Amino acid sequence: MTKERKARWLARQSQELLDRIRAVDAAAYRRHIEAETPAQSQAHRERYAEAHHIRNRHWSEIVKVKGFATKQFTS
Repeated sequence: MTKERKARWLARQSQELLDRIRAVDAAAYRRHIEAETPAQSQAHRERYAEAHHIRNRHWSEIVKVKGFATKQFTS
């Protein structure tokens, strides 16, 4: 329900407002990244890499078990 409500809200907003929201979000993210110490940054990259590895391994198992194969993903 929340995603649907947000989608309706976004559809009603002007492009100018959406651009301002994105700019504010990007600036906050940039400040967050710049405030990180090198050790924090390294720890973040390691956590991301591990989560990515786990997600890929999980998807591989699903593909093997269920025999997933669609035209979209096969060449």
